[in-house]
Amino acid sequence: MSTPYRAGAFRLSPEDYRAQTDAARANPEAYWQDQGKRLDWIKAPSSAQDTGTGWFSDGTLNASFNCLDRHLETRGDQTALIWQAEEAEHIIRLTYRDLHERVCRLANVLRDHGIRRGDRVAVHLPTVIEGVVSMLACARLGAIHVVLFGGFSPEAIADRLADSGASLVITANVGRRGAKRIPFKTTMDSALSLRPDSLSVKHVLVVSVTDEPVPMQAGRDDMLNPLLAVASA
Repeated sequence: MSTPYRAGAFRLSPEDYRAQTDAARANPEAYWQDQGKRLDWIKAPSSAQDTGTGWFSDGTLNASFNCLDRHLETRGDQTALIWQAEEAEHIIRLTYRDLHERVCRLANVLRDHGIRRGDRVAVHLPTVIEGVVSMLACARLGAIHVVLFGGFSPEAIADRLADSGASLVITANVGRRGAKRIPFKTTMDSALSLRPDSLSVKHVLVVSVTDEPVPMQAGRDDMLNPLLAVASA
């Protein structure tokens, strides 16, 4: 069964929705196998659902590739991400090609810091572009990203770092909320000092949101922007 999406449309009509629902109910396996073809697979799954192992369980794909690489040839210069800063006039539009380059650079920085498939990376960032880039870079390497809410206390962050076994943290010097500055890096420093014996964090990469300096621990902390500037794209 072919998906009845109209060209250029991102919403289903009521009629299309009912047709999709009827098809999924009539033959779930065939329906979801067909939907799976909308993705690019490294190894295509032999079935859609297995009650014991979940969805598409014997298939292999890369989420970062599906979000970025497969669009480069035909949509590379189209906008992939629109970021709105605190100031209404400050808007950044990244094309698929731009975003792909940023993701590859960060993935290579992570790899240079020992991150491999299955490792956990904690993402503790305000609403900056690097948040999206970090998640896609982790997916590119097969690493697992752990999102830490910017409003968490040091104690709450320490608990989640310990539970996840994160070996690397991506944070920011500060976050911006109007004129207010949120101390992301110093909050992370406090969290890491609470449970030094139960945490696995070896590296902290710091995004420069503003020019405000923050304490840095030699051998553990690095400013991210200079590393990205020299990383392979």
